[in-house]
Amino acid sequence: MAFTDKLWQYQWLQRREEILSDEVRDCWFELSQGVLDIVVKLFVLAQLRAIATRIERITPQLLRQVYEDELKPVHAMLAALRSRDPELIARYSDLSIPDIDKKILALSAKIDEAKASQDSHQNRYGGNEQAIRLHNLLVGMDCHSELIVPLIERAFSSYPNLSVRELMPIVLDWYNSDEKPEKKTKPKLAGIGQKEWHTLHSDDLRFKFSQCGKGNLLYPAFKKAGLTFDVDDWLRRMG
Repeated sequence: MAFTDKLWQYQWLQRREEILSDEVRDCWFELSQGVLDIVVKLFVLAQLRAIATRIERITPQLLRQVYEDELKPVHAMLAALRSRDPELIARYSDLSIPDIDKKILALSAKIDEAKASQDSHQNRYGGNEQAIRLHNLLVGMDCHSELIVPLIERAFSSYPNLSVRELMPIVLDWYNSDEKPEKKTKPKLAGIGQKEWHTLHSDDLRFKFSQCGKGNLLYPAFKKAGLTFDVDDWLRRMG
């Protein structure tokens, strides 16, 4: 437990959970069976996938998907460990995971690139955290990073009292039209398609729905997260 808590701190994900939840910890152990090499590699590959898919956090669903896609060579070995059969375990004592180092290097390069980009934006916006946040949100919506910089600067200059949520549709209008509006635009809420729900904050109900997976019901997931009202329990306490 202490090792995974320590390892959990070595993340560079924009929406990371600061504290390792029991749900993620249990899934992590179930998939890796506590094999140190696999624990670390699953963690690293999960970060790579989180960045590539823009989910920007590690979830049980993400861990399982990475395990299925990237760690197939060790499935048999881990199945042997789960069986606790010494003869089966002995067959896989020297098994290695091919190409894992290349994937780790790819993650490191991507993280370095993202960090350099963020540092550049911090300098460009003079440390304005709201401007940086708006920039990251727009990049997450596939807006070209360099094109939105002057638009964000203009938005904060023209509408200094508006929130990031209110500024987003204004900047998007400018970005899509490449025309400076003659008068202030009434802010509109920017819609997010269902395919992008996995990029939302962890406490957003749409994000929780995106993590249910095919064939899984939403209610059990909400109940597990403590988001439902237990009528029977309430009646018992009131009665």
